[in-house]
Amino acid sequence: MGEKCQGSTKSGEPCKKNAVKGEGYCRTHLYQKYEKGTKRAWLRLGSFITHPVVLTILGLCAVVSVYYAVRSSQTSVTKEDVPQLIDEAIRARDERTGILPPKTFEEILDATGMTCPEIGQAVCDKIKAAGEAIAEGRYADAVRMYEALIEVFSDVNDQPLKYNMGLSYYYAGKYYKACDIFAELLEKTSDDPAVLSGMGLALLCGGNYEQAESHINRAIEIGKKTLGEDHPDYAKWLNNLAELYRAQGKYGEAESLYERVLEINETALGENHPNMAAALNNHALLYKSQGKYAEAEPLYKRAIEIDKKALGPDHPDFAIDLNNLAEVYRKQGKYAEAEPLYKRALEIDEKALGPNEPGLATDLNNLAQLYRAQGKYAKAEPLFMRALAIFETNNLTGHSNFATLLGNVEIMYREWGKEEEARKYEKRLAEIKGESEQGE
Repeated sequence: MGEKCQGSTKSGEPCKKNAVKGEGYCRTHLYQKYEKGTKRAWLRLGSFITHPVVLTILGLCAVVSVYYAVRSSQTSVTKEDVPQLIDEAIRARDERTGILPPKTFEEILDATGMTCPEIGQAVCDKIKAAGEAIAEGRYADAVRMYEALIEVFSDVNDQPLKYNMGLSYYYAGKYYKACDIFAELLEKTSDDPAVLSGMGLALLCGGNYEQAESHINRAIEIGKKTLGEDHPDYAKWLNNLAELYRAQGKYGEAESLYERVLEINETALGENHPNMAAALNNHALLYKSQGKYAEAEPLYKRAIEIDKKALGPDHPDFAIDLNNLAEVYRKQGKYAEAEPLYKRALEIDEKALGPNEPGLATDLNNLAQLYRAQGKYAKAEPLFMRALAIFETNNLTGHSNFATLLGNVEIMYREWGKEEEARKYEKRLAEIKGESEQGE
């Protein structure tokens, strides 16, 4: 005679059913036991994380935990089987068949050595870490994290993960890879304004202005209908169009858009929100592009004040603010004011991003340019060389900023009187430009 169930009936009487072997409870009480445990996990994790992949995994936990006790067979499983198991469980949940496929969550637990809530928490942690990497400007780290997540959950076909990976590629300067990700997403969600705008930005930085304008305008059109003209996301897409106009030299059109972006953000988010700092930086850049340094300087200073309070003095975005103001000072020949800002920005990014992040190359180039302008070539040279090495390490020699950097190095050597070195970089720059023209 089998072991009796340890559970109780609604009236409080002992359950008279036989227990599932090794479990101590009958199937009905096991169902209730695991259902309650799943609800607790859902409340603990789902209350603060709403990412679709997290909810998918938590939904998976709910399905398989409920049916854990009624499994009738044991099958060996490896970690390589986990993505397929997840996909099967999701289909079972979505179809509401009430029956799991032969391979169930117990096997996933065996393969990973984790409990149901631990798996949900692990997914939460990984997605949160990837998001934090973007927020902190560690774009290369973010790319690696999202690539790993998408590899594991490839069968889930998670679009938010891919979108964030596309953004990571964009911020890391890998515009062609970003375009590939966004293009893949647009095949399935052709009317998503965020994806359209992301594609537009990647195309803009890749120099494809015509297609960039088409995608950004489409994002604005859809966003206007779905969100309205006073939404912060709508302001982002207007900002992207302004960036395009600025790159094309259409300064009048760009300025009116930048002013509208500032207006929306200030009303919707408040005057001290980080989005305001970004909008001020972009508006100031428009003035700087036209040589209007007096107009740019107060906007950059206000952005610095906002980001210092909102993000802290060690955030990469704060370093960008410092770089921007330093550039205005350098352009005006105010070298003494510019140098400490450049150095502080470099210090922040080295600590926050690491020694080989592409963003660090910008800091190095900027400080080197300051020294070159003063004829301090021995100080400028190692900074330029380190910046070049970062581009090469990250396989970004096709990036437009790499060509700009080569040009800066060539000019330095000519001014320094080192003609042989100058010709070497002149030749390399010509080769890159030739390759670019052939690829068009």
